[in-house]
Amino acid sequence: MNSKHPSLISIEEFNYDLPQEKIAFYPTKERHDSKLLIYKNDIIQETTFKNIDKFLDDSSILIFNSSKVIKARLIFLNNKNQSLEIFCLEPHLLNQDINQAMTKQNNARWNCLVGNLKKWVEKEIVITNNDIKLCAQIVERFSTHICIDFKWEPSNLTFSEILDCLGFMPIPPYIKRNSEIIDNSSYQTIYSDKKGSVAAPTAGLHFTEEVLKAIKKKEIKIHTISLHVGAGTFKPVKSKIMHGHDMHSEWIEVELNFIMDLIKNKKKLFQLAQLH
Repeated sequence: MNSKHPSLISIEEFNYDLPQEKIAFYPTKERHDSKLLIYKNDIIQETTFKNIDKFLDDSSILIFNSSKVIKARLIFLNNKNQSLEIFCLEPHLLNQDINQAMTKQNNARWNCLVGNLKKWVEKEIVITNNDIKLCAQIVERFSTHICIDFKWEPSNLTFSEILDCLGFMPIPPYIKRNSEIIDNSSYQTIYSDKKGSVAAPTAGLHFTEEVLKAIKKKEIKIHTISLHVGAGTFKPVKSKIMHGHDMHSEWIEVELNFIMDLIKNKKKLFQLAQLH
């Protein structure tokens, strides 16, 4: 038995092989037809997600993450017509309300990852699409990210609207294809409504109205929080042991009444792996 303190565990122990042929490049036609692995009482079985209600205790409480994925990838061209990708990770100001950041007009400052950064030699790069113009300028370079100022016209548009018009969905890097129109819906949960994540809360992608109807029929309680999946999802672990890796923070909203209700009633909490 390994008695090593968790902080001293080698990152190498987390490595595993993921063959390309085992990666689903597109979702199933019906979300709930995805495979579901069940482990209970030392027995392993396989079914489909459509049947998940049969494995949930009646006294469970399901917590759904209402966060919606933003089109966080922006493709710019430099003055030599070379492609630069800016990945918007999070508002630059720590603890800034993501909702306020998304509704900002005229300009915004974000922490980003930049692909082909060496090709960014001009002071400012620009995207234009119909009547929309977006300018990006580097403010400061950090070891983990680049701080970028965005300015746009028409200035009355919000940053959320700019991303909707010019951005692309940030599908996972292990899915070796470009994002497509289908991803605008398939890479969102059916109950998402608050924009802010730069990656989907993937545990919820398999839910359909049919599955939710079956869960509600069992009178299983459902509550909603908002946890915006952030930059750490894409940042590689560079330390040799866990102790050397700094975990990122993420914006979360939980209603006080929900917390008080859990404490008051001492309900059993079934937390559906949405909280990464």
